[in-house]
Amino acid sequence: AIKSVETKMRIVIEDVFDEYDKEYYTYVSGKDGSLNKESDPGRFKDDEIGNQEVSYAIEFTDWAEWLAMDIDHESLSKYSELEIIGHCLLEMTFYGFTREDIKKAIHTIHKEH
Repeated sequence: AIKSVETKMRIVIEDVFDEYDKEYYTYVSGKDGSLNKESDPGRFKDDEIGNQEVSYAIEFTDWAEWLAMDIDHESLSKYSELEIIGHCLLEMTFYGFTREDIKKAIHTIHKEH
C-alpha cells in the first residue's frame, strides 16, 4: 500500500481551448498558491497574468503525493467524481502504469537533456 505524503499542491482540472487544433481539451495540473510574479519576477509583472497562480505539470508527481492532494473547488463543481477520477488516472499513468515505469521515464528524459 502507498502511504500519502503531505503536499500543498492541489489538483486543478479545466477545459482549455487549443488555438492550433481549434478544439477544447481537458487539462490536469497542480497549483499550490504560488503566483507567476513570485516564481519568475524578471518575466512577470504585477498584472493579471503575474497575479495568476503558477500551473505545474504533475504527471511525474509521485503517487504518494497524489493521494494527499486536495481537488480544487472549481474543479469539483464542474466535473463529476467519475470524470475527476478518470482525468487523474490518465495524468498519473501518462508515462506508465507503475511508479517504476514513471521513474524510468524521468530518467530517460534527464538523460536526453
